[in-house]
Parts: sequence; structure tokens; C-alpha cells
Amino acid sequence: MFIIEYATEQEGLFVKTAPTEPINTFYIWNSFFDWQPEFAQIKQTNQYYIANMANAPLIQFSKSNLLTNKFGRIYWSKNLLSNSMEYDLQEFEKFYKQVANWIKRHSAGKTKYAGINTYFLPDAWHKHTIAR
Repeated sequence: MFIIEYATEQEGLFVKTAPTEPINTFYIWNSFFDWQPEFAQIKQTNQYYIANMANAPLIQFSKSNLLTNKFGRIYWSKNLLSNSMEYDLQEFEKFYKQVANWIKRHSAGKTKYAGINTYFLPDAWHKHTIAR
């Protein structure tokens, strides 16, 4: 399941397919890992969000924005010391590595950015090669 950062309804935060533009950041939740989202609302905009994502079994997926030379990433908040994780960290790490390896296997290309290998899925690689 995929989760987006903001929606006008709580149910709208959960989507079945990976979001497309203009959404550049979303979260991957493997529901094998038990978690109870805690909803909150921004009163000024009537937008809902999930307040307890920092210690949740989620992988953040941020897309690259090549117009601003900002490269995307996948991220898991495993090492945030202030958060207590209430799920099996070793099992989730296996899942995280599966996702990272899937991206590497399905990448259309890679480049080094600040000394780090940056992998691009086909659509992003196409945009990257055009932007160069």
C-alpha cells in the first residue's frame, strides 16, 4: 500500500498504486508489519496527514526533481534515536533491502552524485538524460 503526505479525507491518504506527479514524495507500507496510523488535520487547509509516521514501518520514496538538481531517495527512519519502533526491525530491514535491490535491478541507469551511486528508474533516467 502507498501513503501520500496530505489529503482532504483520511481515507485519501492511502492509495493502491504509486502516486504520479505532482506528488513527489510518498510512503510504502508493507501491511505485514502491524501499525496503527494516527490522523491529524491542518485546520487552515482542511488537509489530513498521519502524525506518527516517524516511527512507523514505512519506506519514504522521494522522486528526483532534475530541474532543481535534487535527486530522490528511499529512506527508512530506522536510526532515529528519539523514536521507539514497535515492529521487528530485522524483518523490516530485509523488506527495505528488497525494495532497494528491486530499484537497482530495474534501474535504467545510474550516476554518481556527491560520491553516491544514484539509480534511476526508466522514466526518471529518461528525464535525467534529457536534462543534461
